[in-house]
Amino acid sequence: MNLQNIDLMIIVVFAVSLLAVAIYAKRFNKSVADFLVANRCAGRYLLTINNLMTAISALSVVAMFEMYYKGGFCANWWSNLCMPVALLAMVSGWINYRFRETRAITMAQFYEIRYSRNLRVVCGIMSWLAGMLNIGLFPAVAAKFFMYFCGLPETFTVLGVTVSTFVAIMIIELVVAVCFTFLGGLVVVVMTNFIQGVLSSAVILVIVIFLLFFFDWDQIVTAMAVAPDNASLVHPYKTSNVEGFNMAFFLMSVWFVFYSTGVSQTGQTFVAAAKNAHEAKMAGIIGVWRGITFAMMVLSVAVCAYTFMHHPDFASKSEIVTESLSSIPDPQIQKQAIVTLVLTKVLPMGLIGLFVVTMIAFVVSTDNSVLLTWGSVFIQDVILPFRKKGFGHSQHIWLLRFSILFVAIFCFFFSLLFKQTEYLMMYSALTIGIIVSGFGAIIIGGLYWKNGSAIGAWFAVIVGCTFSLVGLVIQTAWSSLTPTLLKWFPNWQLIIKNPDKFPLNGMEIAFYASICAIICYILGSLWSWLVLKQPAFNIEKMLHRGKYAIKGEHEGGVVLPETGLKTLLPGKEFTKVDKVIYYTVTGSIVLWFVFFVIMTLYHFIFGTSDGFWIGYSKFILIFTVVAGIGTTLWLTIGGLIDFNDLIKRLRTNVRYVFDDGRVMDHHSVTDVKLQPDQQEKGASFSDAHVVYDK
Repeated sequence: MNLQNIDLMIIVVFAVSLLAVAIYAKRFNKSVADFLVANRCAGRYLLTINNLMTAISALSVVAMFEMYYKGGFCANWWSNLCMPVALLAMVSGWINYRFRETRAITMAQFYEIRYSRNLRVVCGIMSWLAGMLNIGLFPAVAAKFFMYFCGLPETFTVLGVTVSTFVAIMIIELVVAVCFTFLGGLVVVVMTNFIQGVLSSAVILVIVIFLLFFFDWDQIVTAMAVAPDNASLVHPYKTSNVEGFNMAFFLMSVWFVFYSTGVSQTGQTFVAAAKNAHEAKMAGIIGVWRGITFAMMVLSVAVCAYTFMHHPDFASKSEIVTESLSSIPDPQIQKQAIVTLVLTKVLPMGLIGLFVVTMIAFVVSTDNSVLLTWGSVFIQDVILPFRKKGFGHSQHIWLLRFSILFVAIFCFFFSLLFKQTEYLMMYSALTIGIIVSGFGAIIIGGLYWKNGSAIGAWFAVIVGCTFSLVGLVIQTAWSSLTPTLLKWFPNWQLIIKNPDKFPLNGMEIAFYASICAIICYILGSLWSWLVLKQPAFNIEKMLHRGKYAIKGEHEGGVVLPETGLKTLLPGKEFTKVDKVIYYTVTGSIVLWFVFFVIMTLYHFIFGTSDGFWIGYSKFILIFTVVAGIGTTLWLTIGGLIDFNDLIKRLRTNVRYVFDDGRVMDHHSVTDVKLQPDQQEKGASFSDAHVVYDK
């Protein structure tokens, strides 16, 4: 076992502290809106940290280790392609700003508001299934990490019964996540994620600094130089033989940064929890920078791990890691475990315990968020739309809890039985693609095109999701299909380089599915508009703008936010502090991308040497430390202010009867309030008196 007493003590103190915060946060859960969207009280820094902790799961960290170990500094260079698209999406409030204006709790609720109730139910079912496929591997990846990193045995004995360590860890992980979500829904998730986010960012930063002192720069350069031809880890224009994580992968990533922004139900849970649309937009701007700095920290760890495995100075110790890897029967799991096993040989005691705590934080925060998200989707978007009357407060929350429990049970058995066939990043892209490919078109069209129709939405969802789902099934079963294909088509090998592996990876399948979905949405909507003469949809009413505005939903009393190109610049809702953040973040990213463009042009005109890219790589490592320290301090201070503001708002805000995910035909759900006694014991649909305006 790799954990010493001090490591175990650190883990116990962390667990007890987190439980104390969760129990404290429970008192603020007084309505369905509290449980699902923290009663829309979260500020920008809380949202930024929560979005990071949800997006950077244990699976994501391991997947990023896997990608950067394979692609090195080149993977980081090509990820610059995504920068301008991500920045434009965030500064314009692309999708997120308008979605928050609708006041929808789930994505499928928006589909009912914009299209139809039937579409909401179908999309709710499809997104629920796809979401569970996406998160189904989370427990398995986390359990494998803890086993290899902590040096735990495959089995252990309890009262004479042999128990699988893998199974036991998954059960503990899911039980903890279920307990936290049961306590208080998103209120508990937001508060505990903040604590975990601050701690994990600080620990990762400390580990990076330690590793950069442990490994000499010359050792890193020497190790990077042993990469095969056209599979360079430092020269980004010599990567044609890099499997999977090459330029094509990142070009498609650029597309998905634009297309999938705001499509993730988990991400939109936190958008819906924002105090207002402007706070959601600011969280997105800050989040772009936070994501860049965190990715660089993970890159630094992966590069140091590669150095350990390939430099002669560490040959004797790396052989131990190689032997440990050879004992893992699954070759795909071997690739995921390399960086993990290296860290066990490099990090000292105490720091090992802190890293375990960090990974626990990633596991708990992500599991909390995804279980709450996908558990709520089934109740909110499959069951609730069919009820003429809403559930009572307590009944509604208990149904959400049971649904969350079911999702946890599904994840356990999926992780236990599913056989992974490719890189985690590719699998994640494909499973998310089942949702994104079809739903991206109907969300973008629904929020920005008044002539987008239900017919176009149906076509997009059916075609996009079917394409992705069939791709996932074929890819998973490809090895068993190969003998039949070779029997029917003897010349198959002349077409496909490697008949044992499906020719399209997860990213490519999702990309082609999304293109098909967009075409179907446009054609279906044009048919409704031009042939069926369907009237234009009132988008202003859906977004609560102008005469439909709700008091307090925009900063400074704004009722008509900027549109078009004006959304790219600070508008009326921006304070002086907001403008400083805006210009600092956008200016830094724009300068970085300009450098990327200039160097790309320079390379193709004059050529660049390995020496130049080695120098650039050294700069990246130094920049990672400097930016990491500044960003961590900034978000910690801002997060503490938001944390205090969240508590104040949850104590004083009024709860509303109809703010539970139903689409009502009345002026506003805010016309009817929950009285204090109703907040505690729950209020049913009959507790309210609504004046309809049909």
